[in-house]
Amino acid sequence: TTEIYTLSLHDALPIWGISAPSDTDSGIEAGEPGSDAKIKQVDIQREYDLVQLIGEGWFSRVYLAEHRGTREEVVLKAINSDLVTAEEFWREHQSSGQLWPHKHILRVYDTVFQSDGYYMFATEYAPLGDLTSNITELGLGEQHTKRVACQVGSALEWIHSKGLCHLDVKLDNILVFRSDFSLVKLCDFGSVRTAGDIVIKKNELLPYCPAELVARHANEYYQVDRVQDVFQFGIVV
Repeated sequence: TTEIYTLSLHDALPIWGISAPSDTDSGIEAGEPGSDAKIKQVDIQREYDLVQLIGEGWFSRVYLAEHRGTREEVVLKAINSDLVTAEEFWREHQSSGQLWPHKHILRVYDTVFQSDGYYMFATEYAPLGDLTSNITELGLGEQHTKRVACQVGSALEWIHSKGLCHLDVKLDNILVFRSDFSLVKLCDFGSVRTAGDIVIKKNELLPYCPAELVARHANEYYQVDRVQDVFQFGIVV
């Protein structure tokens, strides 16, 4: 039995408000996109039960939640507003929306909101977690590996067809929906950029860092190219 609790101001993530996932209410009122002053705030305790913390990184936390009205399970991604700007948060949400619908791209609901020190949005829930947690010391086996590779390759082809690059293809960002790996989806679009953009190198996870960027130091500039996604995809395989 999963324990469901209601978030309070004394919990790890004190939330002021949230709006339900919706295809019509974006949570952004009239004004400049990404302006945190325009993001709606609603009482979360009337909207969601938080089930558990399912992931945590440098910039964000990921919670499994259940909507009180529909009993639908969703994932709430909470991004630390001290480490990203409202514009960066907005770009991630917009990139996610722009890339869906594709059957191998994670669905992000058209709703954004903010909490005490966090920007947040809701996504669909992957019941089997990410690919990292599904791989044994022997890998997935040839059949499942081919199955996953075809699906992730399809997602990347779709992203590239829109003139974009993912730039963060790794096992942690591939979510599993079926135990036979017949449905996986690419997620986490916070690093998405337009092909040809000039960006600053950050401290990429070394095993996934494209060969031409390894020698570059952090904060050096480089040009975004889809071959960087292809390299990371090869490492995943």
